[in-house]
Amino acid sequence: MLDPYILDYFLFTFFASVGVLQVALAQGSRAKATVGTVVLTASYLWFFMSRDRNVHSSVEGVQLVLIFIVGAGLAVVATKILNILTRKK
Repeated sequence: MLDPYILDYFLFTFFASVGVLQVALAQGSRAKATVGTVVLTASYLWFFMSRDRNVHSSVEGVQLVLIFIVGAGLAVVATKILNILTRKK
């Protein structure tokens, strides 16, 4: 069975990466920087306040790295798609 911490860590890395990318790519847009900051802050608050993270789980270091790579990679893809969909013509 899938460890619940795997899904939590994936969602955390995805949304934190989306937030960082929004702030980094804001290019003077105060709205994008604000949205990125809110998403980044909310992801940290949700991840660290939702349950006790100082427990032994079956998720190992290599699994965490792979989950981070997938989460950050999908965040890049999602950011590009959002950029295309919201681009002003």
